[in-house]
Amino acid sequence: MEVMVAATIMFTGAVVMITVLPKLIEAGYSRSSRDMSYIFGMSKMDEIMASPYSTITSGSGSFTELMPDVPEAYNFEYQYTATEVTTDNLPTDLLKRVTLVITWGDDSDKSDTYVFYMADKGDD
Repeated sequence: MEVMVAATIMFTGAVVMITVLPKLIEAGYSRSSRDMSYIFGMSKMDEIMASPYSTITSGSGSFTELMPDVPEAYNFEYQYTATEVTTDNLPTDLLKRVTLVITWGDDSDKSDTYVFYMADKGDD
């Protein structure tokens, strides 16, 4: 009788582990790729902000040159667009809204979007 109870407990534990383990692995993959997206996004935002104001329009590219040893499944890419912001208080050429989208995944099916504003400081 004790052997049957022990076998039942072991079987139940094995079924739970087989069911939960793939989900834990996927959660870890998702978390690490989101962390990488954030790091790449902040890096690209810094790069855009360091550019002369008049040259910021749009752009796209890949981060593969920064991480040649990372598997192709990550495939991090970026795309950004800058649009002039018009308000009643500011001339149209003094403020830009920049939208940066970082995509990754097998078919670039995952993405993070960052929006920030840049003001012309007259230092072009």
